[in-house]
Amino acid sequence: MPKKNFLKDSNQDTLMRIILALAKETYVIKDRLSMLEKIIDKKGFVTKSDFSEYILSDSEKDEVKVGSDRFINNILKPIVSDYTSFINKKNDE
Repeated sequence: MPKKNFLKDSNQDTLMRIILALAKETYVIKDRLSMLEKIIDKKGFVTKSDFSEYILSDSEKDEVKVGSDRFINNILKPIVSDYTSFINKKNDE
């Protein structure tokens, strides 16, 4: 059974998957930078082992989740907006 496209054509779907993969990787970088800044704030310096052994607190995990959701929503906003406009126009017809 062929895969159903989210967007109108499979090339657009492929491009969307690429964008989302890049967004995910970008957020990982932002998250690691944030962790690095927290370690530096606490210690004044950071070693490689400090960074690899750092464990996020529950509140820090929550911050990461909220930040990640906000980041992805900002990336998808143009698509969601266009899709919502399209659906609203269809419903008005």
